Amino acid sequence: MRLKSLQFSKEINPILFKYKLPIREFASPEFMLGQAKHHGINIQTAAYLFFNEARDEWGALVQLNDSSKVINGIDRFRKNTVISDSSTDEVRIFHFHELNIKIAYEKNYLFVYSGNLFSKRLTEVQHVKSGEVRPLWKRFLKRKEFRKENLVVYSESEGIKSWGFDYGLFAHDNDTTGLHIKCYLYTRVPHGIIKKSKALGLPKTDQDSKAIELHISPNIKDSKTGQKMIGKLHEMGKKISFPTRTFFDHWGGDLSFREGGVVNSTQRIVTSEFDENFNVREVIKNQRIQVPGYTAAFNTNANGNVFINSLFGKGLLRSEEQKLRFLFSPLLSMKHENSFYIFTSASHFPTLMVNPGNYIVWEYEGTPVNLRLGNIKRRSIELQIDFPVKPLINYLQRTKNRKKKG
Repeated sequence: MRLKSLQFSKEINPILFKYKLPIREFASPEFMLGQAKHHGINIQTAAYLFFNEARDEWGALVQLNDSSKVINGIDRFRKNTVISDSSTDEVRIFHFHELNIKIAYEKNYLFVYSGNLFSKRLTEVQHVKSGEVRPLWKRFLKRKEFRKENLVVYSESEGIKSWGFDYGLFAHDNDTTGLHIKCYLYTRVPHGIIKKSKALGLPKTDQDSKAIELHISPNIKDSKTGQKMIGKLHEMGKKISFPTRTFFDHWGGDLSFREGGVVNSTQRIVTSEFDENFNVREVIKNQRIQVPGYTAAFNTNANGNVFINSLFGKGLLRSEEQKLRFLFSPLLSMKHENSFYIFTSASHFPTLMVNPGNYIVWEYEGTPVNLRLGNIKRRSIELQIDFPVKPLINYLQRTKNRKKKG
């Protein structure tokens, strides 16, 4: 991770002041620059941070202008927390026990570390040769993407590779209301993800709490990345025995889903009534009702019925009252027209629109999260994830309060 501290402070400062966060005074560019100069730290150059996938080890390396001033800051901490000194003739080392953090510094650098491999990491820092860069960092530093960003995260983690990508780069933009995470995912071989030029999908409405629009070439299943992605989705689908691989075998590349609001529907009611001769007879009536809004649309190849039959065979889709129910959904009507299957809980089938885009909107604990598929090249794809700032701040504040009570 590369952090341009001063520029990053300027970038997020409007958010801190808008929501009156207590840290706003201490995170202002002016305060940070003054404190850095007082303690001999150069925050006008980039700092470099790392953390492992398990998040139980992290470290940061910053440049010093005057190492003799660092002790001033450490002495200020001594008044409020226990600090042990294990310095040597070569390097000053201090352990902040309550924070489980160690700090080491020499003439030109300061190393902050949390984890169980302090000695090993410090040796790596101390004994690096002039101009020598470890392979992982070398690969990161030569990337041109997001080079001008103030905070950039680079990852070659197993989490990235399990989805069929070799590495990912992450940065962000923000304003006072929203945070926008930018993702750049790269593969050394073509990933097979190609946007459809002629796509059909569902229109977007303000009532949608969950929405999926995915319109890509169905040939994704033939690429290495596609196979890994389908494998990951298959593992998720196993929880409900969803026939994921069968779906992708017969999918035509268009997929739309909506959940949210209420829609008008009809319910078939059978009642017993007496006629004028007091004979019991069954009377069937259709009653208008309101049910949760659910709509799904996708296209298939000529053998799409194989996937539909698989849903019936696994009990995920079942007939009920002359309609269909998927798991615990409301009753759905189904229409098969040309290559499309459309399911809806409404009384009328929606009209599909041309080229609705590629995005996912998912409401998580009342917060809408929007993922959009951006520029795609043969070996890279760009994504952007947008969500409002205020729920994130509320979550961080709740987490901080829980830690204090704990």
